[in-house]
Amino acid sequence: MYELDWISRRSYIRIVADNIRSVLTERKISQREAARLCGLSTSTLNSILTYKTLPSLKTSLAIAQGLGVTMNELYNTWYMVD
Repeated sequence: MYELDWISRRSYIRIVADNIRSVLTERKISQREAARLCGLSTSTLNSILTYKTLPSLKTSLAIAQGLGVTMNELYNTWYMVD
């Protein structure tokens, strides 16, 4: 069994947002285009990317599907936990 490193909700929000941002940067997708691909409003995506909210499961699935990534890629904390 693996020992889990617990992180704060605020840290987790940052990790998820940064993972999404990394996909957008790597694929050269604007926030507006990403919102369209994911079926989200630009304000919803902006709230996630500016660390204001952690996306719900439904929103996370829409982001993963829209960007063509797995949920694990969105929520991966492996490389970010010290």
